[in-house]
Amino acid sequence: MIEISIVIANFNNPELIRTCLESIDEFVLRPGLEVIIVDNGSENEELEILRSDRSHLSVKYLQKNMGFGYAINRGVELARGRDLVILNSDVEITDFSLQTLLTEFAFANNHALWSPNLFDSDGNHQLASLPKLGRWPFWIQFSVFGEAVNYLSRKLGISNVRQTREDDQVSYLYGTCLIVKKEDFVRVGGFDEKYFLYFEDLDFCDRFRKIFGKNIWLKSRSQIIHQARGSSANANSMNWHYQRSKYIYAREAFGPIFALALIIFDTPLRVLYMSILRIGNKQKKI
Repeated sequence: MIEISIVIANFNNPELIRTCLESIDEFVLRPGLEVIIVDNGSENEELEILRSDRSHLSVKYLQKNMGFGYAINRGVELARGRDLVILNSDVEITDFSLQTLLTEFAFANNHALWSPNLFDSDGNHQLASLPKLGRWPFWIQFSVFGEAVNYLSRKLGISNVRQTREDDQVSYLYGTCLIVKKEDFVRVGGFDEKYFLYFEDLDFCDRFRKIFGKNIWLKSRSQIIHQARGSSANANSMNWHYQRSKYIYAREAFGPIFALALIIFDTPLRVLYMSILRIGNKQKKI
């Protein structure tokens, strides 16, 4: 009997998905587990090689890249487990704390949404959750101002991530690793597929809270490694999908006037910010 379904969206990440699956084999694999990978039209045959060694692994191939939320929704449709783990392909599990968390979740009340804590490969805390966002906190967090502060913090080796060893009730969890009952995921409506990439997790949390209340928890005693790949010129700032999804979410959460204001004021400052970063990088190479 399948109890837990791990659903992973993949796109052209052969080394990362191999590391992810090997870590699942070592620290999570047990009876009652299935792993479902939905591949967004990758250009390699790595998944066929990986599947040949794993009877618990199934792969659904899409003809082209349809986005993260679309892929996860298709994987959940195939899932047979009572509990879901929605997992990024660039995750590595390094101890048994996630398995312990899954055991606890099996006995938890329905209508819960959990995530373990996130670290990078150097052992630094990553942002895994957010408090309730109003218009001004959202603007600060996701405008060019917030990204500039995060960039400078990384350069100076300063962590701006709140660290705690206690479980923390939050309003938002990032979608790197989400644990939820399948029936709850379906009732909420899954991920909104108009978000190709980014912000589908915040939108899901909004709808989850609206239906089930505030039972959203960051479980700090459990942890995983998130191999997020950054760059010296903030990757999010250069990512068109990130910016598009941000404005869609701003419109849905705070209204079209707020979203328009964000576009009008944030876009020119972002262009200036990126120009400054490019000039700085060129000077370093000279």
